[in-house]
Amino acid sequence: MSKFKYTLTDTGKKKCLTNDFYLQNTPGYRGYAEKILRALHQSERPLTLAEISESTKIRSCDVTGTMNYYIYSGYIKRLLI
Repeated sequence: MSKFKYTLTDTGKKKCLTNDFYLQNTPGYRGYAEKILRALHQSERPLTLAEISESTKIRSCDVTGTMNYYIYSGYIKRLLI
């Protein structure tokens, strides 16, 4: 069972509302960041990694890496359950 739930910070909410996503024009780009941030934005409550993985259809190891980057960037905050 997960110890943490995740939600957007005010900066993360603003990023979703203004559609401010950097989209790479490369063949390997999958858009994970936008999918994860939008899933958190549309959710009415904080989500666990497993819930984010299920709703976005992204492998949990890829979700973890993307989440860590956006936590350190200040767009997502981690809440202890």
